[in-house]
Amino acid sequence: SATALSFRGEYYYSRYSEHVIFSMKHLIELRPQEEIVSIVRRHWFVLVGPSVGLFLLGLLLFGVITALVATNIITNEVNPGALLLFFLGLLSLFLWAVFFAFFTNYYLDTWIITTERILDIEQRAFFVRDVSEFRLDRIQDLTIEIQGLIPTMLDFGTIKVETAGETASFTMKTIPRP
Repeated sequence: SATALSFRGEYYYSRYSEHVIFSMKHLIELRPQEEIVSIVRRHWFVLVGPSVGLFLLGLLLFGVITALVATNIITNEVNPGALLLFFLGLLSLFLWAVFFAFFTNYYLDTWIITTERILDIEQRAFFVRDVSEFRLDRIQDLTIEIQGLIPTMLDFGTIKVETAGETASFTMKTIPRP
């Protein structure tokens, strides 16, 4: 559903929540008469690979920890149930922390398209962010690529933008509905 939002007295409709729009307002300074047209993140499918990998790693480590505790290799006069619970708790904490790092990178990598420019906000690490921009009137060529069965079925791909100026090209990968 569309939501009416206001930026500097200008109203427009967006399918994004107010929280997302207003959190982006603090990252960029809109110019006079400039409006946000769209805020784009990578497709959710990019989280599938790390999630499956973490799940499989968790299963493997769960099996190893359980086998070590069950064979009394690491218990040595310690309650095996408590030791198993402790190591599984540490494993869960580690896996959630790694997933949180992946999700934070996914969520904070954003492209903001305004009526005058495109801004690329790239989250490199927890407290490291690169913001680059280029004006829409500098675009010379635009290429959209959707390669493979899964990107075709889930409708995501790569947008390559070539501009005049110092930065020759700009690539947005795994964009939904390119």
